[in-house]
Amino acid sequence: MTQELEQVPASERVTLAGLARQAALDSHEVASLDSRPPMARTVGGREPVEGVGAIAAPGGGYEITLYVIARPVSLQRLASNLRERVRVSAQANGLGDKLYAVNVMVTDVVGGERPL
Repeated sequence: MTQELEQVPASERVTLAGLARQAALDSHEVASLDSRPPMARTVGGREPVEGVGAIAAPGGGYEITLYVIARPVSLQRLASNLRERVRVSAQANGLGDKLYAVNVMVTDVVGGERPL
């Protein structure tokens, strides 16, 4: 039975959360993702996806929220760049039509002066 469970593919929601997490962590503007806020993890797969919330959106698809610990950069540019990275990753993995929205919540800024 355990072997069968390991072969079950992740749901679209969990897969999108994982893609979003990787897209964010691949950005030099992101120091890390924050799993402290209550909604800052997606469960449903074998392991929780920390730092990313993924909920069902109205009309289908999923709304992703990234909980970001940023480096000192323009926060508007950071959010725009992360939304685009997640969108491109979802599209490349055949889930572009399942991505409803990407929210970016900056929970902290580390490493230098904080942006205004």
